[in-house]
Amino acid sequence: MSSAPVRAYQQELTSEAIREAFFLGSRNDEITADFWNHYERVFLSRSTTLHVGAVEVLTPYAQVVFAAQHHMADENAVDAVQKYASRNLPFIVRVTIYYPTDSLSQDYDVKTQSHVAVSQGHVLKPQKTTWHPVTVSNGKSRSAPGVTVEQEFDPDQVSSGDLTIRVTFLDRGHFETTFDLAHMK
Repeated sequence: MSSAPVRAYQQELTSEAIREAFFLGSRNDEITADFWNHYERVFLSRSTTLHVGAVEVLTPYAQVVFAAQHHMADENAVDAVQKYASRNLPFIVRVTIYYPTDSLSQDYDVKTQSHVAVSQGHVLKPQKTTWHPVTVSNGKSRSAPGVTVEQEFDPDQVSSGDLTIRVTFLDRGHFETTFDLAHMK
């Protein structure tokens, strides 16, 4: 008996894949949580300096799981197929960078002095990059401000295999992590 081949990341979603992703997200249980373990990495740091807090990869399939989990409570699988079957969802990479203000000089601009590069043997060019502010609260005061850098890619330029995300901080080193898309949907 041979084992079934690993189903690699899906650039285009079939109606069956959309239904499957919808049901996975709708479960919102330990199986859904286990699914997300392959798509996001959280880096806990007690550091009071500039650091990467999380990296997330959202394939088109993962985007449907997320939508079902968070935004489609009153909808069903048929609605999900109607909503996503004709859409060309991008491949998304999100990197959250924290930069405690007391450890950085006032002239440090995280947008111009930090760089996120996504590669698969060569650097992939994002179709769109957006920066979203992040603030963390410890219950008493806000601390560790940050930013989430979201890059959207054409799924046709992303293949199944290793995807490396490298964050470079001007004069402050770099951070790198890899996701194996051959084991993701």
